Order: sequence, then structure tokens, then C-alpha cells
Amino acid sequence: MSLYCISVKTGLEEKFKENVLPLVNGNNCAFQGFIHILRKRMRLKNGKEYFDAFFPGYVFLETEECEASKLYVLSRKKYFLRFLPSNSSVSPLVKGDLEIVSSILRFGSTVGIVPVKFDA
Repeated sequence: MSLYCISVKTGLEEKFKENVLPLVNGNNCAFQGFIHILRKRMRLKNGKEYFDAFFPGYVFLETEECEASKLYVLSRKKYFLRFLPSNSSVSPLVKGDLEIVSSILRFGSTVGIVPVKFDA
């Protein structure tokens, strides 16, 4: 599986995902894949919890499709900005970037609250 990074309008990652799901998981889909939005669980001082984007403005496409021309169908969807590193050369994440995103996805697409104790 390859991971591609897609830049979308910040705050509208979920809406973009809803728009493209039929293209990657529907009956008449262009290719098979998964759309991941990485989130982190946050806690306010008053104890309230909420979810925030880990990488605001970015979604990740996990697919076995290696033909970049098939991926361009996503660029016609609302809230799409660009493929990374560029629209002219769509390529999957490699090395360090791939390791970071893959390590987060191993635990699901939401990073939980990590208890940290600061000592002297």
C-alpha cells in the first residue's frame, strides 16, 4: 500500500472525505483505497475533551493504485487544493514522512491523550 498526502481547505477535511469516499469505496469507484484524517484527542483544563486535526489541512490516501493519472479524479472534488509534493508529480510519501504517518496509523487515525509527568 502507498500513502499519498493531499492538501485540502483547512477545517474541511471531513467534508472532503465525504465527497471522495464514493470514488475510492463505491460500486463505480475509480480505484480502491482509504482516506485517513489524522486527529489528536485534546483535554482542556476544565476536563472537557475534543478532537483536533493532527495535520490541519491534510488528508492521507492509502491505496495500492500506482497509476497517478487515476488519482487526478480527486482533484476535481470540492475543497481539494493540491497533491503533495506537487500536482504535476503526484508521488507517495517516502522515508521519514512515510514513517511518521505510518507510525500514527498503526494505532488508528486518532492519537489519544498521553499522560506526561514533568520532573525536575
